[in-house]
Amino acid sequence: MQIDAPYIVARLMRFYGMSWADALRMPATRAWTLYRQIDRLEAEEDLRQTSNIRAANSPDAGAFREHMESLAKRIGDPVKSVGPLNTERDPDAGAKLKKLAALRG
Repeated sequence: MQIDAPYIVARLMRFYGMSWADALRMPATRAWTLYRQIDRLEAEEDLRQTSNIRAANSPDAGAFREHMESLAKRIGDPVKSVGPLNTERDPDAGAKLKKLAALRG
């Protein structure tokens, strides 16, 4: 068996957004595990795109609406309010944001 290592490294880099150095520092077992998942993940994305295209081109407006609702349901609600939102303007918001940015920086 021959292994085309540059191709494997290039594919890992492109798919996972890695640098050459990061890909080469990775343990071989982890690299193989991630490499084997690329086709599965791409197939999942292709199925989703095909489903989106099919729904968008469907003459049935109800099917498109159902598809959009199912996608929204899958996304869920990433931010949940636990009480009433405070909508009053905070005059110190800019200073607080700068303080947070300085901590990060």
